[in-house]
Amino acid sequence: MLQAVFCWGMVFGLIGLFRRLLAKPRAWVRWLSDSSYWMYLAHLPLVILAQDLTRSWDLPATAKFLMVCWTVTAVLFVAYRWVVRPSPIGWMLNGRLPRAVPDPNAPTSAVAPAPTGG
Repeated sequence: MLQAVFCWGMVFGLIGLFRRLLAKPRAWVRWLSDSSYWMYLAHLPLVILAQDLTRSWDLPATAKFLMVCWTVTAVLFVAYRWVVRPSPIGWMLNGRLPRAVPDPNAPTSAVAPAPTGG
């Protein structure tokens, strides 16, 4: 019974902690949030491929595991940023990117890009 109370206390305590810490919108958190579904959908084939490539390497399993995790994550972040987000796939996953809006404080006719969350 005590373990269940502790578990639920931790759940609600962590929810409250992160609601307080992440109360303000942050562009990098929004970008990670937007990219997470793409990463979930695309990671499995890349992880399988990376595991197959590193299987015969003479390295400890922990080193190969960390290398596969970091490499696949980096590849998926780069692919999301430069390939997925500005494409129809990104539009389906997260909606269209906002258009650039004119900055009323800018001299002449310079256009400032709208915040994109990333």
